[in-house]
Amino acid sequence: DAVEVRIQPELEIYEGWPVDRDVPAFTIETLRRIHMVEGDVDHLSAALAHELVHSMLGPSWETLPPVAEEGLADWVQEQLHAGNSAFMRADHLAKASAALGGLDFGLWCPWPILEGQRLATFRFFLPDEQLDPIDPRTAMDDPSGSSGFLWRPYEVSVSDPRLYGIGYLVVSRCVERIGIEGLHALCVRAREEGLEQVPAAWMLEPAGLMGDDDTWRAAIAERLGINELLALGRSIVPDLVDL
Repeated sequence: DAVEVRIQPELEIYEGWPVDRDVPAFTIETLRRIHMVEGDVDHLSAALAHELVHSMLGPSWETLPPVAEEGLADWVQEQLHAGNSAFMRADHLAKASAALGGLDFGLWCPWPILEGQRLATFRFFLPDEQLDPIDPRTAMDDPSGSSGFLWRPYEVSVSDPRLYGIGYLVVSRCVERIGIEGLHALCVRAREEGLEQVPAAWMLEPAGLMGDDDTWRAAIAERLGINELLALGRSIVPDLVDL
């Protein structure tokens, strides 16, 4: 079936019904309609890749938790934009790290006389003190819609980017280990067992994220290669150049 795409100067569901300014795009699944805010080609292409996942998932995916669905959409977006994937990956991981106290970076001295000595430590993406703490192990199981949980009916989080990061980390590691087919099988299994959504533990186990916060921090660190670190640096210091 066709999907309608509306590109708007300011996002509105209908005329006079605006959307939170922090939202770059959203999908109304029941109408098969995507709304995106005006931008350059790269921005629109990335937003469209993400939103098409929401619009194209069929009934057999309905038990995928909203946080995981956002993670799947971000993963697909990353796969379709190889040239910008390091920046996207860095952004997703930074959001996940905010649920775990932020990211620590150390600056070590390269000169032989002081080799191995840490000169400074920097911490970025600290959690907002106004937001409630999030336990990444239970974030996908929260059915209440509280604490910034993803809000339906038009499938968008209007408050908490940490959930996007958690969903991305879980789904990307799941897909690496059991594939898209395996993730879909979990959704089918949940439906057959009469569950409203896939329990978080079913995804955390294949993702290798059943452990404590240090397990999650290690999983984030594994995905932060030199390209991702440079992308993070440029997002913090826009004029940063390769050394």
